[in-house]
Amino acid sequence: MKRKLDFGVTFLLIVLGIGHTVLAPLFYSEFNMDYLWFTGTGLGFVFLGCLNLSRVMTNQGIINTMTSLCNLLALIFICCFIWLEGSLAPQGLLSLIVLLMLLLFSLTSLARPVKSTSK
Repeated sequence: MKRKLDFGVTFLLIVLGIGHTVLAPLFYSEFNMDYLWFTGTGLGFVFLGCLNLSRVMTNQGIINTMTSLCNLLALIFICCFIWLEGSLAPQGLLSLIVLLMLLLFSLTSLARPVKSTSK
């Protein structure tokens, strides 16, 4: 059950990142730095989702560790963004919830026994 929920939240992060990237032209009428920051954040979510997907699909120690660190850094980024924004918009709340769940899943994956890669 936990693995299915973990996979679903990871998939949701990838979908949110793709949506964030694809919708950039609707929010910005010209190609400028704001447009690139908005798009870059969406791509960051896609990359983070792919890293989490590799954690869900395998049980390698280094991947679990890197994913936990990346999830923590993304959560700090979102918290800083919300703090600077001064309000919690619906998309910020959704991002916060998804990243909290992924951080929890990745930290619990550190406690699992790791597959041996040596033969």
